[in-house]
Parts: sequence; C-alpha cells; structure tokens
Amino acid sequence: MNRMLLGTVVLCAALGLRAERPYDLYLLVGQSNMSGRGHLTAENRIGDPRVFSFGRDEKFVPAVEPLHWEKKTCGAGLGMTFAIDMAGDDPASRIGLIPCAFGGSPVSSWQPGARHYTNAVRRAKLAMREGKLKGILWHQGCADAMDRRRVDVYEQRLVRALSSLRHELGADDVPIVLGELGDYLAKNKKGFRYWKEINALTSSAATKLGNAAVVASKGLTPNRDILHFDTASLRELGHRYAKAMKELQKQGTK
Repeated sequence: MNRMLLGTVVLCAALGLRAERPYDLYLLVGQSNMSGRGHLTAENRIGDPRVFSFGRDEKFVPAVEPLHWEKKTCGAGLGMTFAIDMAGDDPASRIGLIPCAFGGSPVSSWQPGARHYTNAVRRAKLAMREGKLKGILWHQGCADAMDRRRVDVYEQRLVRALSSLRHELGADDVPIVLGELGDYLAKNKKGFRYWKEINALTSSAATKLGNAAVVASKGLTPNRDILHFDTASLRELGHRYAKAMKELQKQGTK
C-alpha cells in the first residue's frame, strides 16, 4: 500500500470511519478492439456498482460504456465483462479500469516516449494514487498486419512496449494478458494479410515477457466491417481475459 493510501486508512481509523477498499487497477491498452467498437444501445449496456473507470477528467467514476472516448465510433468493449468477472462474488470489490487504448495505433506509437505510451504511463500513475495495479490488458496488431516491414519488428517492439510499461509503473511482475486478432481478417479485403504472423508473434512476445498469457479469438465474430469484434464477441473476449488474468494471479501467489 502506498503512503497516500496508508495515510487515508490511518486517518479513517482515528476518526472511527470505515475506509473504502483501494481499487484493483487494470490498464487497458492497444487499439480499437480494446477500446471497443461493438454496437451499443441503451438495452445492451452492462454495468456493476463495483466497477469504476478513470475518466478523461482523470477521476474515478462509476463505469459506463463506452469506457473509451478517443473516437466517436467507440462502443461496447471487453472491459466491462472483464471487470465484472474480476470482481467475482466479493460485494466489497472495487475494480478500477484505466482506459488508454487508441484506435488505429501501431505498436510503434506504444514505444517508450511515444504518444500513447506516454499518455498511458501518466494516467496509470495518477490512478495508482488510489489503488494498486493488478494487471495490464493488451489488444493490438491490425495496424501492423498490413506491412511486412512492421511485422518483422513487431515482437521486438511489443516486448519493449510492455516491459517498459511494467518498469515505469513500478510493477515489473504485474500480469499481462494479450489477445489474438480475429481469424475473420482472412476475409477482409483491406489487406490485413499478416494477421496470422501477428498472432504468432504476440504469443512469442508473451513467453519472453513472462507472467503473461494470450487469449484465443477462436469462434469470435466481427461487425459488418470485418475488422472489429461484434458486441457479443467482445463480451466473450472479456470473459476470456478475466479467466487468463485470474490464472496468472493465482500462479503469482504460489
């Protein structure tokens, strides 16, 4: 527990008040399939009073979809089902999501010092004043799957991005869960021809990172654009991320 959190607990104890549990924090990074492009309506929005989001004003608020706001096309994503699963059966759980994904971003923009990397570090450090970072969620690769030259350096860049995030956030062993690109990209006419290679490199990067896992995209389906996962698939992807994250966390306690 950091000094600020400890001070809050001590003050509440002195005043006879009950301190709220610090947030279990999860950083959401990558591109559009992480920020979410699922069709979202008033009827299919999901939520939970134990799930909070670090908003654009850099304060925690009850999580409401869409979690991200970087583009007008943001919609349902994987974050909510992930967070609800992580909260589990604990009524006192407080899950804090830190949305930092950005649609269309190549892995080069997540290198140390680059735009999206710098933003994620800054926002995560602010959020960590109110909780502890418990995991990093990554989904990215479409932006690099169109160019053989980008594919050739993808694994190196991915390992550098995620290992540097861990280090800068003082969480060198924090679990990381990464997701595969959808196999439906084989039918996309825009030329994401190296999606299989990106998936293979994502898996090898996870091995090099250690304490990391990759969730499969098998059986998941796209929107009409044949680029983004549809709402049902993003919900399922969130369940898969949570299952993998729980397993990593369990292994870390052994």
